[in-house]
Amino acid sequence: MKIFMAAMMILTMLGCFYHPLGISDEQWGNMTLEEKQEAYKREQQLEEKRLELRAKAQALEKEKAEQRKQENFMPSDSGAMIHHRGGIIGGEGRNAPQMLIVSLGRFAWVDRIDFYAHDNVNQRCEGRLNIKADHYVIARGLDIRKRGKKYSYFVGKKCRNIIFEAAANDEVSISDIDIFGSGTGTQIFLIRE
Repeated sequence: MKIFMAAMMILTMLGCFYHPLGISDEQWGNMTLEEKQEAYKREQQLEEKRLELRAKAQALEKEKAEQRKQENFMPSDSGAMIHHRGGIIGGEGRNAPQMLIVSLGRFAWVDRIDFYAHDNVNQRCEGRLNIKADHYVIARGLDIRKRGKKYSYFVGKKCRNIIFEAAANDEVSISDIDIFGSGTGTQIFLIRE
């Protein structure tokens, strides 16, 4: 209590006094010492609640981020061993991802890949893709239509990664990636160059 009163006196003398709860100078001057102490206590309680709510919001955001990460690999109704939602790659931005890599987690036989892609991301419509199974080229310079289309490619290789690489300096949206074969996948990487 003595420390609290000493701190109040020092702050008052320095002219740096802050009134809790947004109380004006006039109201503060008319309050008794007990009312002022009660105002400080309520301000402290409100600050503790703010901190508690911030912690809950951060925990919720972390949980949502983990959920979004898990949702990227959804079970497929099509019978594919892996289904991924995809993403946007390419473009001129310094931080624009230039590759989307779907990792199978281990060597697995890949029969074919199906995916939907469109180039209706920005003003230009010059999107092209290179598709690889590890170092084997599946498609080179694939022209992606602005309106979009479902693509299907035979792979017939044992590999660890399916790589979608921007072949032109334009954004391309890739979605609904289905990988058919034997094995399981667990990771995706967006590579910035």
